[in-house]
Amino acid sequence: MSSLETPEPDNDRLMQFLEAYWMISKSRYLNKRDPVPRDPDTLDFWLNQLDERRFTQDFRVTRFQFTQIVDLIKDNPVFFLQLERSSDANFVPAHGCAISIWV
Repeated sequence: MSSLETPEPDNDRLMQFLEAYWMISKSRYLNKRDPVPRDPDTLDFWLNQLDERRFTQDFRVTRFQFTQIVDLIKDNPVFFLQLERSSDANFVPAHGCAISIWV
């Protein structure tokens, strides 16, 4: 069939399918989505800048519950071990709690 001919009935169904597929792929997300803030290099971002809904989703506790847990464990000696690497010098109990809950 040349490009000037009308499609046959079988091809008509194919054309309808392709048109529907194109329409769906063009509007893949029907509702606008908010961009997800990301900064995987720092726990400070997760603990202090993440919105409440995303924080609760990622850590499975509210920010208030998280701070209560940190208050309960912050004086534990495990957080005061001598750190060998200088990059660990900024490690605080909240980071340890975040790591243990998030993992």
